[in-house]
Amino acid sequence: MKIAVASDHAGFLLKQDLKSHLQGESLDVLDRRTYDEEPCDYPDLARAVGEAIRKEALVGEKGIRFMDAEVGGKIWGLKVGYCIMIGGSKEIYRRLQPSFRTIAAEDGYLFCEDGGAGHFVQTVHNGIEYGMMQAHAGESYILENAPYSESLDYDNGAHPWNQGNAIPSRLLELAEEAFAKAGTFPGVKGYVEHSGKGRRTVEQAEDTADPTPVTALALFTGFRARQGDSFLDKVVPELRHEFGGHAVVEVYQTNEERGGPGLGSLSTLPATWLKPGGAVSAGSIPVG
Repeated sequence: MKIAVASDHAGFLLKQDLKSHLQGESLDVLDRRTYDEEPCDYPDLARAVGEAIRKEALVGEKGIRFMDAEVGGKIWGLKVGYCIMIGGSKEIYRRLQPSFRTIAAEDGYLFCEDGGAGHFVQTVHNGIEYGMMQAHAGESYILENAPYSESLDYDNGAHPWNQGNAIPSRLLELAEEAFAKAGTFPGVKGYVEHSGKGRRTVEQAEDTADPTPVTALALFTGFRARQGDSFLDKVVPELRHEFGGHAVVEVYQTNEERGGPGLGSLSTLPATWLKPGGAVSAGSIPVG
């Protein structure tokens, strides 16, 4: 008997144990990745297992039927029940419906009929989630940089927004809880991990030419957060410096370290335009 398995990086070690157990039972295991603990997107791996099932004609070999049940509300669902999007055979769904009803929140599950449709519908939900999270992050950033920031209490500020306002949401409740625990998150690195669902939503929008700028922007902003002090952010200011003499903020102490003064000797510029040692700090530099 053949069995197809896969996992993302978080489940890699568990998958290895599972493979060993199955092979110990003399089963033919088709490993469809991942093969190490490097970060990867699990939807790619789920698709690989589906392809293995289709190509190897595993479906029905031992009377096994497949349903996809994409679960949302992971941590919160432990308390209030889960949100479950379900795809597959209607016959099997009816048989499993009592189980879905038991673990789901009230009115918190949906049968989407076609195999894979449950996963797809929840993926689109996550695309919406990406945009909402980015909106909350952006507005929090505005507040943090405002003249009033020192007097703002973020967790107490988030609370009334959820009381009779136009934007109440579970995400805003979570923001309130997070601010109450960690303030402005001094110990958190601005690195955004991805499960792959935002990417899948944008790929689908591209395939069907659907304009979804909010999700796409949120996805790419998340990619940007992974870069840190990146080459990406250095090209534009350097080009602006070359064509217009605009200032760049540099890590060099002197212009000699930079490899030369570029548009003429910067040592002749007013001191207010220079860092100590003669490197450019800010302001516009006239073209000589």
